[in-house]
This record gives sequence, structure tokens and C-alpha cells, in this order.
Amino acid sequence: MPAYKADRWIRSCLDSLLAQTLPAFEIIISDNASSDNTYSICEHYAKRDPRIRLYRQPANIGVRANDNFVFSKGRAPYFCWASANDWYAPTFLERCVAVLDREEDVVLVGVRASTFLEEPGDGSTLAELPLQDFHDGMQRLYAVMASMKHSRMFRGVHRRSAVDPLLTTKPMFGLDHKIVVDLSSTGRLVQISEPLYFERISRGARTSTMRMMERIHHYEPAVGVRVVLFHRIRLLVYYWSLALRQARRLNNRKSVPLGMARVMYAQRSMVLNDMIEFIRLLGEMIVRRRAD
Repeated sequence: MPAYKADRWIRSCLDSLLAQTLPAFEIIISDNASSDNTYSICEHYAKRDPRIRLYRQPANIGVRANDNFVFSKGRAPYFCWASANDWYAPTFLERCVAVLDREEDVVLVGVRASTFLEEPGDGSTLAELPLQDFHDGMQRLYAVMASMKHSRMFRGVHRRSAVDPLLTTKPMFGLDHKIVVDLSSTGRLVQISEPLYFERISRGARTSTMRMMERIHHYEPAVGVRVVLFHRIRLLVYYWSLALRQARRLNNRKSVPLGMARVMYAQRSMVLNDMIEFIRLLGEMIVRRRAD
């Protein structure tokens, strides 16, 4: 669990994780130099429960580096990047791990996600189409790319050996989407139909509601503005390059134009959203400069 300024909701998340029905697991928490009470809350939980291992970064190292840090400290064959603001049903881990144990070619098991404000169940299931379990590599890749607008597959349980070679040291927005898409090029992804993961949408819980400069500082303070500029367009370019590489590997180049046309249609709002964020960022920078 990478954590940053999560003291409002991290207790609820930890309670849900510690209540999992899976008999053996550990929780690795890395507090990314939070200025609130996140670390002291986690310290209290760690003293109570030996399944928790707690670390604190001396400075905000960014989301990508903190994600990599908790992954590097894991010892189990399976891994989940838990979100400190959210809530997990008691059978979440048990159900996901059962699939990974049973089917060796599955590299990631996710669940349908629901949103909530105060208590899990007071929201609605996210408007995402169920992800089909394609055995064909190209069909799977196109389906996963197209699903990334709403999918929360990243919050599922990953096979560590599959994720390890895909980690990057390059800071970027949309890294969660990139990892899921990369995984789909290496093995099967299975989505459990029940909503066993609940994403909090209370005010302040989602970084997408932050001002742009605040969001940049939250994610990658050492990199600055360039990490966010046109990050969705850059991700689409990466999708094209991955599709072409995978098509060459599977000798299925004819599928690329139609397959990627479907992906581009499903993700058609990404370019517009990048332009909107660029205008918002430009406006914030102008206001800040005038204030100085």
C-alpha cells in the first residue's frame, strides 16, 4: 500500500484488508512523507498486527517510485497495489488468489468495482463493460486497451513474476493503465464479476478533482509540469507501438488497423481531456505568475 496524505480514510482501508478471509498475507505500507497523520495511524496498526510492515520515505519520491518501492519489498508470489482511500470486501484476496493458483497462464485477476461516498454499497457499480477472458493474444490486447477508460483492473491481484520485468523507473501519469495493458500482452487477465473492490469518491479522495499544479506535486514533485503534459496522447502512441510489436510476434499484422480503430474510438475522449488539462494548467500558471 503506497500512501500519501491518507489519514482521513486509511483506517477504513486497513480494517478491510486485515479482515480478509485469505489465511496468509502481509501488508507493506510506504508512507510517502505525508505531512498529516498517515504515518502515525499506520504505526499504530503495525504495532497491533505483525502482518503489517511499515516504511516512511524521507521525502515525496513520487507515485511511480513509491509503487515500485512497495513492490520491491514484497515476498509473496502474488501482489496487489492497494489504495489507501478505498475498501475491499472480505473475500477479495481469497477469490483472486484462487484463480491465480488454479490457472498458471493468468497474470492478473481483477474484480468489478463500485463507488461509494461514506459506506461501501452506497454508490453504484462503475459503468464498465465486463472484461472478456480472451485466449487469443491480439483480441485480448485490443479489449484491454479499449477498456482502460473505466477499468480498475490495476487494483486486482498480480502475478509477481509477470509484473517484475514490466516496472519502469520513468515517472509518468497513467502508469497503472500501462502496466495492465503490458500484462495483457504476456498472459490472460481474468475479471471476477462481483464488485469486491469499492472506490471512494468522497470529496478529496480522487486526485482527478485536484487543481493541476497540486496534482503534479502529489504525483511526481521532482519532475514537474512535463510529467502531465499530453500524457494520454503519449499513452495512445505507446498502445500503437505495443500493438505493432505484438502483431509481429504473433504474426497477426492484419488485425492492427481494425483493432486499433476500435481502441481509438473507445478512447476518443483522451485527446480532448489532454487539451482541457493543458488549458487548465496554463490558466493556473498564469494566475500564479500574476500573484507573484
